[in-house]
Amino acid sequence: MSRRIFFWVEGQEHNLGDSVLRRGMFNAVRTAEPLHVYVGACGPEYLSSFTFGHEDVLYRSLTGWYLAALKSSLIRKTHLFMSAGEAIADRRSIPMRVANTLVALTSSLRRGGVYQAGVGLRKPKGRFLLPLKINARAASFVSWRDSWSRDQVGVGSVTPDWAVLEGTNDRELAQRSPGDRITVSLRGDKEWPTPAWRSQIGVVAEALALRPTFVSQVEVDNELAQSLADEFGGDVVLWDGSDHRILENELRSLYSESCFVISDRLHVLILALTEGAVPIASGAQEPEKSIRTLRALGIEGINIDLVSPSESAVSSFEALAGRRSELLEALKNARVAARRTGDALTQRVMS
Repeated sequence: MSRRIFFWVEGQEHNLGDSVLRRGMFNAVRTAEPLHVYVGACGPEYLSSFTFGHEDVLYRSLTGWYLAALKSSLIRKTHLFMSAGEAIADRRSIPMRVANTLVALTSSLRRGGVYQAGVGLRKPKGRFLLPLKINARAASFVSWRDSWSRDQVGVGSVTPDWAVLEGTNDRELAQRSPGDRITVSLRGDKEWPTPAWRSQIGVVAEALALRPTFVSQVEVDNELAQSLADEFGGDVVLWDGSDHRILENELRSLYSESCFVISDRLHVLILALTEGAVPIASGAQEPEKSIRTLRALGIEGINIDLVSPSESAVSSFEALAGRRSELLEALKNARVAARRTGDALTQRVMS
């Protein structure tokens, strides 16, 4: 075969956002040719989110995957797609950065390449940013899912998070009416929201005649979601060990019935938007990552302070409900940009 394509889909098994965003990229750039895919220790529950061809080769060992890519790059055109999602500039990431750079250098000799698309830096950015900078400069293509990440490294463009490509299509979303739920999905592994924050949910739900609903897209959020459900009543969907496809379908159906989805998790907000709900970025602390990543989609002003609101929370929610068409148009444009990126990457691989 004239070329080989290596792809990374491994992610956190108990975090639905990891599989959704990686699947968005996987589907956007894959061709009919067999892939060499790093899946790590991910079990069938996580991998149910992906459709692999019968000729695709799955790798459990990261070292084995990199060695196979390096060997391939010495004898044929080889393309390697790095992991999308969050990049952490810590000591543990250095070997991976070195391996990516090495494959980038060897693959370039036969007109192959290494591609980093749709990555965002974690804040605080960490003390080991230099290997990531070297990695980015060696890569054939680099894009970030927010401007701050791009500015820290100084290389590449800004493109939407790959998760925007999943979910209901634009035409159906434009015809869908707002739902009657107010859905909440918050981080349970950090500070929980205050009684004042929680009380605002009840106020808004009652004023706007919405059904409180509580969701956990990540296993560590189960306890908080259940606590909120016990406090307010309403429906609750917890992480129960089901495969990612089953849980995703259940949550997408629920988000399609939601007028608002409130979360401090980025991919709760993106999944909600791709099902027609108005995303509200809010939690015990300001969800900085969500705000900067959604800004790259052309979406701003969706964070509402529910801890100490300076005006009526109900008015703030009503104002955002009035922007629903604007938000769906921004999603439509973000999908066009993401598809354009996917097409550009596919063209590079197939040329």
